[in-house]
Amino acid sequence: MMRLLKIFTFLLCLLVSISFAKEDVFIPKGLNYKEIKRVIPREMRSSFKRAESYLKKNDMLKADQYYMSILTKGENFYAFWGRAWCQWQVGNLINAKKQFANAYSSCDSIYPFLLNYAEFVLETQEDWNLVSETAYRAYEISQSDDALMILIKSGKQLNLKDEALEQLKLITEKFPNNSNAWIFYASLLREMERNEEAVSAAKHAVSLTDDPFQLRLVVFILANNGYFVDAANACQKLSLIAKRSANSYEAWGFLEYKQGHYENAVINYEKALNRDYKIQTLIMLARLNHFYLNKPKVATYYCKAALQANRNLPDACYLLAEISRSKGDLKSALKYSKIQIELVPDRSQSYYYHGKLLYEKKEYENAVIYLEKAVELNPGMRRYRLVLAKA
Repeated sequence: MMRLLKIFTFLLCLLVSISFAKEDVFIPKGLNYKEIKRVIPREMRSSFKRAESYLKKNDMLKADQYYMSILTKGENFYAFWGRAWCQWQVGNLINAKKQFANAYSSCDSIYPFLLNYAEFVLETQEDWNLVSETAYRAYEISQSDDALMILIKSGKQLNLKDEALEQLKLITEKFPNNSNAWIFYASLLREMERNEEAVSAAKHAVSLTDDPFQLRLVVFILANNGYFVDAANACQKLSLIAKRSANSYEAWGFLEYKQGHYENAVINYEKALNRDYKIQTLIMLARLNHFYLNKPKVATYYCKAALQANRNLPDACYLLAEISRSKGDLKSALKYSKIQIELVPDRSQSYYYHGKLLYEKKEYENAVIYLEKAVELNPGMRRYRLVLAKA
């Protein structure tokens, strides 16, 4: 009996290990055989099906051979795209670039391909003109958020926010009734601290959208800039559309917070959390309870709940450090602050905060080390230099 039990346990462990080993391999949406079966020539279908079977096995070289065999029978957009994807995955970027260009010249109206091409260009070539062209073309076809997100992502990554903003402006001019274009335009303006323009774009978006997520973003932009009446009007519209949604409660919560009604803000954020358990809501509740309501135990609870959901949260570690510091527990504060540095080693504020804690603990030599690092990462920040000079 014991032997049978051991055999059964072994087989069960083996089956579990096999099931975990078989992870799904990502195939770009739009390149799946079932999606393209009707638009490819009948005589090529078996080759496409075989190519996909090797894609699923993560055998890109074998899949590429089948796509090549298709191209010997004549030009085919999906075969070019398939080859481009395979070459990208194996790191042959020169050939991938060539195959993507072949596919693009063959057909520039397949939305999933355009997104895939834009991602490839951004990741490998850093060619703003090409990535913005493909993202713009993708938006023309779909009017989707993803195309706009690539524009903003590429503008940030390539330090070309002005160019990304100009492209978004062109999109709002060509599609003046598309609310998502105005929302993304307003969001980038706000990030670039062009606040009055951001408010103007956000106000325009309110009349265009019935989307709860978009209305929530509008409320954030308006309330952040002190346009409380306009933000309240957007909240009321949101409540009519989705009264008990997380988006509605978050919007009202943020508006109450910006007006200094912190207890009301907490009530709304708690309702939002009950509707949608999100880390950012936990962090917001922790901030409200610690900084404004003087409830360190409640703030600690929310921080630890956030860390349970995701251990790599620098904001939660900072808040726990600050809560510990406010109680005079510098040892615990330094522990959480050190974790924050490990999570975001390129953030100057993390080194500055850790240096200040060491300064407060009168460990001046150690404080200097961290404060010098903060100045090195952000030499223009005057307060960093001031505390360093004191240390």
